[in-house]
Amino acid sequence: MKKKMICGILAVIVLFTHTLALCETTAAAPSPARQNTIVAQTEDASKGFSVVITLTEDSAALDEQIAFAKESKTAADYFGEEAMEKVVEALADSLAESTAAEKASDIAQELVLAELWAVEEVSISGQIQEDVELFYAFDTVYEADTLLVGMVGFINDNEITWVPIPAEPINGLVKLTFSQSILEEIFASEGVLIALLQGDMVFG
Repeated sequence: MKKKMICGILAVIVLFTHTLALCETTAAAPSPARQNTIVAQTEDASKGFSVVITLTEDSAALDEQIAFAKESKTAADYFGEEAMEKVVEALADSLAESTAAEKASDIAQELVLAELWAVEEVSISGQIQEDVELFYAFDTVYEADTLLVGMVGFINDNEITWVPIPAEPINGLVKLTFSQSILEEIFASEGVLIALLQGDMVFG
């Protein structure tokens, strides 16, 4: 993994990519002709920062994760109990109050792995003091009413720690929201995976 500094911060991180679904649960069908690199960039000149995160699927290191995901019967099998508990908490915070308590756990059990990508490069210029929203054009177009949960996997000492992040389909793109602490941890980690979980229900 390469790291450089530009205006205070510049991180370059290698990750891994692919699109797949677990078991026979129906997920959005990926395009037969996949692009192998996706770039998302945001810049706020008034606040003096810019962020570029490039995703790629050209990584031999991803093969092991793809194989493990295919062997997993559910998202919980792949991500683990601790990570899915964090997903339940995130769902409960995002769902309407009337359904949050009783529905979040059930919804989490029905989620399927829709995207598994690698970040080829992360470039952060300037001082980040707020959440950063990046929009990705995946080959699969997720409808506006699709429930999505982003997952960031931090790789250290050959172990992966998964943390959910907000994800939302908007006008054919997927908005991923990275907090300042998530960006800092990405910079500090040996490697990072980014995944997307998909469900049938919508937030609200």
